[in-house]
Amino acid sequence: MLTSSWLASHCDGACHVFKCGNYTLDYPFGLNNSGCGDPLLQLECDYTVEGALPLLNIGGHQYYILQPKQYSKVNFWEGFYSHTMRILDKHVLEDQCDLSPNIYDQFLGGAHFRIADGYKNITLGKTCFTGSSEAVNNTNCKGRGYYDFRVPNTGITCDSKFELPVNEIDLAKPLDQIVSEGLEIRWTASKHCDNCESDYRNCSHRKTPSFCYCGGISYAQNCVSGKSKKFVIILGSTIGGVALAAILALFLIFRVKRRKSLVTWVLPCDFSKETVNDMEASRPGCMISNLPIFSYEELQEATNFFDEENELGDGGFGAVYLGKLRDGRTVAVKKLYQQNSRRIEQFLNEVQIFATMDHPKLVRLYGCTHPESPVLLLVYEFLPNGTLADHLHGNRRRPKGLPWGTRLNIAIETAQALAYLHSINPPIIHRDVKSTNILLDENFRAKVADFGLSRLVPVNASHVTTAPQGTPGYVDPEYHQWFQLTEKSDVYSFGVVLAELLSAKLAVDITRKSNEISLAIMTVNRIKTGALDELVDPHLGIQTNPEVKAMVSAVAELALGCLASDSDVRPDMKEVAAKLEEIKQLHKTYFDEQSELSIKESASVLVGSTCPG
Repeated sequence: MLTSSWLASHCDGACHVFKCGNYTLDYPFGLNNSGCGDPLLQLECDYTVEGALPLLNIGGHQYYILQPKQYSKVNFWEGFYSHTMRILDKHVLEDQCDLSPNIYDQFLGGAHFRIADGYKNITLGKTCFTGSSEAVNNTNCKGRGYYDFRVPNTGITCDSKFELPVNEIDLAKPLDQIVSEGLEIRWTASKHCDNCESDYRNCSHRKTPSFCYCGGISYAQNCVSGKSKKFVIILGSTIGGVALAAILALFLIFRVKRRKSLVTWVLPCDFSKETVNDMEASRPGCMISNLPIFSYEELQEATNFFDEENELGDGGFGAVYLGKLRDGRTVAVKKLYQQNSRRIEQFLNEVQIFATMDHPKLVRLYGCTHPESPVLLLVYEFLPNGTLADHLHGNRRRPKGLPWGTRLNIAIETAQALAYLHSINPPIIHRDVKSTNILLDENFRAKVADFGLSRLVPVNASHVTTAPQGTPGYVDPEYHQWFQLTEKSDVYSFGVVLAELLSAKLAVDITRKSNEISLAIMTVNRIKTGALDELVDPHLGIQTNPEVKAMVSAVAELALGCLASDSDVRPDMKEVAAKLEEIKQLHKTYFDEQSELSIKESASVLVGSTCPG
């Protein structure tokens, strides 16, 4: 029989919250020699630095933790959940610009810790020469020069070269800022303890299996969730009672685990139990929507067995193919890469998003394969004139580019689509607004596509807390810094699209000067310094057409507001759409004269093919 003192001793062993400076920490972190926390995540509290910082030893190196347990994300990697934290090499903090060649090498392919997604290496050189003279340093860190090999050059030799992992979103930042912000790494934690914590219990770590405890009650080994399993260790005073309880417990655990394995693997991690029930009840439809289900064989036939010649493009989540259905419709078929939990989540997320909206400026989703199909496929309407990016700075760009009237109409239609997404209940945040996700029909009318990263905003919530995702150059810096996704994050991304429409430049271009790699930063600087003419596409003719110049200037001012670093200062998408429409109406005579000409000129571009993705 278990006594109350036995239970109490185990409850006392659980990991309680502790503080180090301004950081509040809990399991799986533990203070050294406390007998608590994961052995790989034992911390010292370094009081020698201002404010005190938690210090973690990994592979013999010491790292300060700048942001512990930033977020969690379902990964199902060997039965574990995956978390990230931001760390900074202790040596770098002491001498920020004495960069060691192997500062973060141990995180490459590590078993327990690895570099988070979204990083790429940049090559830096120390003491570099060209010919017989010292090479000009084109980047520096608080006065200490490094040669940046991202800038094309030949004949450069260095005493040493090394690679520094940098988040793609941060490529445009100065080197000293990149270094001081540290590195985001991924680490694994038992999913059982995540279940435990989600039920407001504490998890303890021992040499024997973990225990989940709350209010004097110790739950089953491996921290099985009290809410989902309802399994409490009950020991009777007789052998028969013990045996009966054990058999019953094993049966319940097996049944619940088996049921979860059949359901949760196809669900986004943020779906509620109510949503799960709705989705289960709706089978064999396309989950919670009324979209048609296509068989894999039908779509294989439509795309000629996914022939490479039918590939329209590819993105981060999948390749897209031109297809023709048996009913004669021409479609774009997105084939998701790597059927894992993340891809399934994106697949279901996109289906769920499309099921809640209906707007003429949003690409239509015709249907999908069943979520349990061996290959996940989404079937969209096909728009023949490709993406906005193709015509601004891609392979469809004409010598004179798109006419101004066409560009402004595209901006208006895109803004209207985003304003609609933000206005419905619950609101939808697109989270990946960019020129490659704005598709054009045969008359160059715009439609917004690709909702794989989109998020529904919970009722009465002002934001969604989530790990930053999106495309470098378009991601809201406030979202990247604070992990709070709001409708204003889409506004910032749309501001970058406005900058593209004005300039016909790439959102990120590492061949530009270091302070102009980011188009958003370049745009803000040019407008604030009164050098708009240096930004604007010369083919728009603002030097010779005062009316176009007036419209371009007004759109530039609007772009500046959208790109404000403080999201509270930015207009909302409804205001943006109204302002763009107002600019057009103020110059109605120009559009009356130019609209027909613009459509004819635009339609003369060779009609090709692309799709969402």
